[in-house]
Amino acid sequence: MRMVREGIGASGLLCVVGGSMGGMQALEWSLQGGAFVRGLVAIGCGSSHSAWQIAVSEVQRQALYTDPNWQGGYFAKHAPPAKGLGLARQIAMISYRTAEG
Repeated sequence: MRMVREGIGASGLLCVVGGSMGGMQALEWSLQGGAFVRGLVAIGCGSSHSAWQIAVSEVQRQALYTDPNWQGGYFAKHAPPAKGLGLARQIAMISYRTAEG
């Protein structure tokens, strides 16, 4: 939120919207933002994460960070961190499903 306030000089947000992990981020912003955030649309997300879910998410982030094309998040449009993102999505496909699924 600080980046929004300071970076673009916003005096408030009419609504924050997010799905899945973005929904959790939107929920956090709405809870921590006070009057700065006036509305919330959280889609397909829970209200909290277990320690296991947080650990899996960190491994997915690390998959991106170790891709040589990541470059601290300032990657070239013509050379995105596709291998790291691919690995992160593979982890997601395993961890987002039940054993029965």
